[in-house]
Amino acid sequence: MSTDAVEHEGPEGPEVARAEHPAAPDSALEPATASGALDPAPAAPPTPRDVSETAMRAVVEIDAAIAGLQAMRTQLLAGIGHVAVDDALAERLDPAVGLRDAACELGLRQRRSDRTVEAELNAAMADTQRWPATVEAWGQARIHRGHVAVIAEIGAPIQDPAARAAFEAALLPHAEQTTPGRLRAIARRELEQHLAEPLVERHRTAREQRGVWVSDLDDGMSMLRALLPTALAHGIHDRLTQMAKASVRARRTGLPTPPTRPGTAPMPSVRRRSVPTAAATRGPSTSCAPTCWPTCC
Repeated sequence: MSTDAVEHEGPEGPEVARAEHPAAPDSALEPATASGALDPAPAAPPTPRDVSETAMRAVVEIDAAIAGLQAMRTQLLAGIGHVAVDDALAERLDPAVGLRDAACELGLRQRRSDRTVEAELNAAMADTQRWPATVEAWGQARIHRGHVAVIAEIGAPIQDPAARAAFEAALLPHAEQTTPGRLRAIARRELEQHLAEPLVERHRTAREQRGVWVSDLDDGMSMLRALLPTALAHGIHDRLTQMAKASVRARRTGLPTPPTRPGTAPMPSVRRRSVPTAAATRGPSTSCAPTCWPTCC
């Protein structure tokens, strides 16, 4: 309740009369919104799925930004390398010397190995020169580093600039829609369309790169790697697999391990095939001889 004071003259002097009014309701004291309605109810807290969706969108945007920065870095490295080569040629020096000096200076600033930096300079110069459209798509975040690596690796044998540009143009639409792993298979098929040298000649050249490497690992283990023709590689893998399975079966059944020749691995089994002889033309009898296993690759 509120009161209003009114002053008037009385017989003994001025008197004050007060009139009482009913109190205003609490709703009248609350400020109204612009539309005259009450404030809406607070929004429900986000669910874990909402948070995950927001995080996914953020990761995609971050990856796109990283791809653009990586492409920009590649272009900057290529520029550094070209300036170093031009300076060396102007001073009548070997271009490799100028490139090495630039790598040493940049590596010192980055606290990185100069050889690593030099390799990056060479790769950046090659990529920007041989695959300009790919680097441009990379900078626009249409593709990522993995796609660039696949295109550069598979397309390395292409020497003709026009064929290289056609190979690049054919792969970029696929790169924008698929993963680097699937792009590799597409690139291998596309490569055959842009090579002038037949497969037989390329295989003969590739055979000259055969080799075997050993990489020492932890706990007394090592990894043996070999580069050899595909037919031999699959044959060796198949034989080793059969030998391992035969050894496992022998341990489970208690049978002795198949005998071996001195200095050779155990043979899982001896397959036999029919070999026709001269007598085979006179009758149904045939002789059997064991199939020889390859002892070397």
